[in-house]
Amino acid sequence: MTNPYTTAIIPVRLLPTAKHRLSTLLEDAERHKLVHAMLEDVLDAAENANTINDVIVVTNDAELETIARGRGHDVFPATEATGLNQELTEAIQYAEKKGAEAVVIILADLPLLTGDVLDQMIEGSCQQSCLMIAQDWRGKGTNILYLHPPSVLELHFGLGSLTSHLAAAQEAGVAASCFAAFETALDLDDPDAAHRFLRIAADSPQAQTTRTYRLLSSAV
Repeated sequence: MTNPYTTAIIPVRLLPTAKHRLSTLLEDAERHKLVHAMLEDVLDAAENANTINDVIVVTNDAELETIARGRGHDVFPATEATGLNQELTEAIQYAEKKGAEAVVIILADLPLLTGDVLDQMIEGSCQQSCLMIAQDWRGKGTNILYLHPPSVLELHFGLGSLTSHLAAAQEAGVAASCFAAFETALDLDDPDAAHRFLRIAADSPQAQTTRTYRLLSSAV
C-alpha cells in the first residue's frame, strides 16, 4: 500500500535560551553551535527517509531559518506569543494546505536519528486514522509524533506528553501505538543525556559521523 504524502515538521527552540539545561556543561556559544548541529543531523535523517516527502522547520530564529532554507526546506514562522502546541497546530494546518496527508513532528534534538529508522516508524503505522509516538528515553515525553491524517488529534507536547497524547487518543477513539528504538529515544537536552549520547557513540561509527558528536566530543 502506498504511504500517504507525509510532511516532516521540525520545531527548533529559539536562541539564545535554547538548551539552557546544558549550561553547566557548555558555554553559550557552544550551546548555540549544538542547536545548529542537531538540527542539521535531524534534517539529514528526514531527507534520507523514503517515507517523507517534504520538510517544514518551525522557528523564528534567523540563523536556524537560514540553515533550513539553505537546504531547500520551507520555514513556518514561530512567534513568542504562542506556545509550542499552538505553533505546531498552525504549522500542521499550513502543511495540509500544501497537500500533506500525514505529518510527522520530529523534535530537533535527536542526534542518533536516521532515515531508515524514520521509515520503520512510518511504515509500521496504520493506514487509516491513527497516531504513533516515539517516546523519550525516560518514558515520559514525546520525541516524534506521526499523525494520519494531520489534524487527527489535539497536540499535548510538554511535561508528561506521552501519557497526555495516549489519553487524548483514547478519548477521541483514535488508534494509537508506540515506537521503540534507541535512535528515536535519546533527546539531548541535559548533561545526563549528553554523556549517554557520547557513551553510545563510542561504539557506533555511524553516530561518530554526526555533527553533534563532533561538537560534543571536542567540548565535553
